[in-house]
Amino acid sequence: MKKPIKNILKIIIGLILSALLLYLTFRKVNINALLNRIKSANIFLIILAAIIHMFSYFIIGLRWRILLGKGMSTLR
Repeated sequence: MKKPIKNILKIIIGLILSALLLYLTFRKVNINALLNRIKSANIFLIILAAIIHMFSYFIIGLRWRILLGKGMSTLR
């Protein structure tokens, strides 16, 4: 099989598998109860959690930069 066709097939299989797993995850979720829970949440804590989450990505990127060295890229 040619390489472009193989890559496209991998992407399609990945999308189908992801959609299936999302369906299995959310099929029994009560959306109204979830929305009510989100509405009652403290916005300050949500913003704080988002900031901490983004900071963790910064730390991960910094660690990768140190591990790979200055001249190396993630593609090499």
